[in-house]
Amino acid sequence: LQLLCGAKADLNQAKNDGTPPVSMAARNGHLVCVRALVAARADLNKPCHKGTTPVLVAAYCGHVQCLQVLLEAKAEVWRASPVWSAVERRVAREHPLCAEVLGIPSVE
Repeated sequence: LQLLCGAKADLNQAKNDGTPPVSMAARNGHLVCVRALVAARADLNKPCHKGTTPVLVAAYCGHVQCLQVLLEAKAEVWRASPVWSAVERRVAREHPLCAEVLGIPSVE
């Protein structure tokens, strides 16, 4: 990733499945990569083809540190996303730390 950043590669270029690099890093919990992409000024709000953003992906997958880094970098939560309600339900049920960060009431 550092080589790509140094070579001025397009850090917003989506994979063939439409997933941008920040979303891939957030989905897999690669905190170092998320931080590197934030530092390289990648688009933190670029949605994938399903309309999910890196913030939604990090929360959905339960990667609270990635979520915090994205939010500290001013990534948007996008509560108006068509997938927000599904993300909100899963986060509330399965990822209480992410729910707390996003201000979602957890389900006991």
